[in-house]
Amino acid sequence: MEKLKNLWDDNDWLKAIIVIILYLGFAFYLGQFWVLLSVAVSFIWLIISRKKENSKRLLPAAIMLLGIITLFIPNPFHDTAKSKTLKDIPSGLVKIPDIVSNDKETAQAYLDKSGIKVNFISVTSYDSGISPDKVSFDKNQPGVKTFDGSEYKLKDKDAWDESYIKKGDTLIVKVADKNQTSVPATSSTVVPNSSVSKSSNGESISAS
Repeated sequence: MEKLKNLWDDNDWLKAIIVIILYLGFAFYLGQFWVLLSVAVSFIWLIISRKKENSKRLLPAAIMLLGIITLFIPNPFHDTAKSKTLKDIPSGLVKIPDIVSNDKETAQAYLDKSGIKVNFISVTSYDSGISPDKVSFDKNQPGVKTFDGSEYKLKDKDAWDESYIKKGDTLIVKVADKNQTSVPATSSTVVPNSSVSKSSNGESISAS
């Protein structure tokens, strides 16, 4: 143990090699922020230790040089790995614009601009959960495909997922009508303040 301690204390090259190996691990794992921070700290370290012997300045000089080189090396844990997993959206599909919570006219304009055919159907606001005079569509309807941003290259980089439909297919959009209410059907009309009775011969007699 004493020999190892003396080896560590007396050998600046050994310290430099071990620190550089650790540095590379942190650089590839934490990214460019770690690299830039370590380069800045190493530069300050060199300025402060400028009056010391060269062997004492070996470590910060090595880290700074390695940091500058690392900036030009692709990160195998982030950039390369991520680019391999992302796939392109299949061709022949049109992205469905974000029309949820828009009114019918606005939704129609967005869909026309995207070249998507649309079939509006009326639904009650209460039963569908859509705000009155607003629209929505079911992503699970036939023809609509939804792609996850963790697997595909989405057009909107801030979105978690995007919905697409095949060119030429019709998108079914629900429109909530605030005036559309469910009225229970009745088989007959009752006249207020009236009574109906039958005579002895079977004829109906109405009295107010």
